[in-house]
Amino acid sequence: MEIQHSMQAVDAEVRAYVFSLVSALGGSSAAEDGHYVLGDDALAVLRDLKRWIRLYDEETHRLDVRRLLAEANLVKGDLLEILAAWTEEAEEGSLMSKIAMNCGRCALRVYTLRSTDTDPQ
Repeated sequence: MEIQHSMQAVDAEVRAYVFSLVSALGGSSAAEDGHYVLGDDALAVLRDLKRWIRLYDEETHRLDVRRLLAEANLVKGDLLEILAAWTEEAEEGSLMSKIAMNCGRCALRVYTLRSTDTDPQ
């Protein structure tokens, strides 16, 4: 009971926006035999997700966005799928290379719990 009491409800608009970002990132495609297919603006979506974690979670001192991303299975269902498709032959600075780099950064933000009071950034 105590745990439920301490967890505050996530704002419905925040929930809808975060889940729409996760959906826009990509997903498995029937046309591609169930393989993961990136959304049209995957790089922008990854950058938006990082911003939401930084600006919403860290500024409000809550973990709402991180909890929603865990609920949406972002790391296992999307980020790891994208990284698995990345090949070492991808040129540095290419779109896929930038997407892979941002996947790693986003995963780190999801799992990093830090205090903005002690972080010099």
